[in-house]
Amino acid sequence: MPSLRCREIERGGDCPQVSISVEERKAFISALKGLHKAGVRHHDSRADNLLIDSRGQVPIIDLDCADFTFDEEKFEEVLECLTELLEG
Repeated sequence: MPSLRCREIERGGDCPQVSISVEERKAFISALKGLHKAGVRHHDSRADNLLIDSRGQVPIIDLDCADFTFDEEKFEEVLECLTELLEG
């Protein structure tokens, strides 16, 4: 299962921005919301840690920097960061 970064490189891209569909974007935001509702803050959201499979499943990996407390204000910051990453 490739990361968004690997998939972008395979497609011939070589820039920090990745290309994703609207459905994929929604799936990543939903996955991040699920993590935050469970009290997990990732702290390392980047294309290398966002995976996607052929069925549209979107695991978020590399939780070694994560903490496990919920903070609504911090969630909004992380969601903004993820949105910037996915939208350019």
